[in-house]
Amino acid sequence: MGTIQNHGIIAVTVITVLLSVFGYYQSPITAEIVERPEEAEPVKDLIHSNVLEKGYRINGLHGPESIAIDQHGNIYTGLLDGRIVKIHKSATGALGEGLVEDIVTGPISGVKPIDGHYKTRPLGIRLHQGKLYIVDAYYGLYSVELTTKEIEVLIKPDDVAPAMKFPNDLDISQDGEYLYFTDTSSRWNLHELYFELLEGSCKGRFFRYSFKSGNIKLLANKLCFPNGVQLLDNGKVALVSETTRFRVLFIDTRLGKVSNYVTVPGYPDNIRKNAKNEYWIALPIRRTKLFDFVMDHPMLRQIVTGILPMSWIRALSNTKIGMALKINQHGKIIGAVHDLTGKVSNTVSEILETKDGQIFAGSYREAYMVKCQT
Repeated sequence: MGTIQNHGIIAVTVITVLLSVFGYYQSPITAEIVERPEEAEPVKDLIHSNVLEKGYRINGLHGPESIAIDQHGNIYTGLLDGRIVKIHKSATGALGEGLVEDIVTGPISGVKPIDGHYKTRPLGIRLHQGKLYIVDAYYGLYSVELTTKEIEVLIKPDDVAPAMKFPNDLDISQDGEYLYFTDTSSRWNLHELYFELLEGSCKGRFFRYSFKSGNIKLLANKLCFPNGVQLLDNGKVALVSETTRFRVLFIDTRLGKVSNYVTVPGYPDNIRKNAKNEYWIALPIRRTKLFDFVMDHPMLRQIVTGILPMSWIRALSNTKIGMALKINQHGKIIGAVHDLTGKVSNTVSEILETKDGQIFAGSYREAYMVKCQT
């Protein structure tokens, strides 16, 4: 019996070694050492409220990543099927609960999409002076005139060098002079985002575009999964989510220097300002000890991405929560909203707070938007 057990142990060991070697050399990534960021303040110790758990879902909106609202209470968002839609008020005046009207429905003409992904995927959305400004993960940046629905291409993926692979979010200066935007990676596209995460490389960039001249200036590079963008009220500093480092950077909008950062207990996504000049940071994925362990071991990441399907890799992350933190202009955490049960809200990608305290929580993958009251 002992001999049989020994043979079994040897066989398992040999198979494990062979699989590891195969996975290591078949992996699409080149895993790098990742400096472990400090732990954020524990969630249980934050000033927070479970209002997302008390909210309700507005269904039929699959993947409402980013949200904008106009002066009439119409809501705009981009969906997983590539559409950008306008959600009218209901007959009773309820925001976000009326007729859903298509604004953009198909590929953007005149643009060669990233890696042949002809299906659009609108991510960051902003509304400025009667136009929607959109970052599309495969088509770059463009605007839509709301009255005519006319599209104007602003920045193509190959307008910068190296070309963008993962354009993500944007903000516009109050005077309308500049547009700021992130490219999460010059190597991996949106479809490959977990490769970008697990590789541990920092190939993201933060840019400034001039509406007047059309010039694009690189403000910061070697960023680690730069994601959401939000200008502070004075326009001199931009908040930029550095997703795989669990932090939000304060970047000078003239020189591109990092002056401060705030660490958060999850993977930060979009950042949006409320009427009180406070800033909501969406946290669609919770930080876990398992994922920290994986990130601490480059060889393990190399092997895992070589032998496991993408669906299994995604399962390593904790997405069964809804959460967003609120900070002030100095980076101090001053509040949060959450659904730690995940019963109502999951994978919150952005928070829109209206002037009267209504909250709309978008999601990059769920088939709904969550509405609640602060």
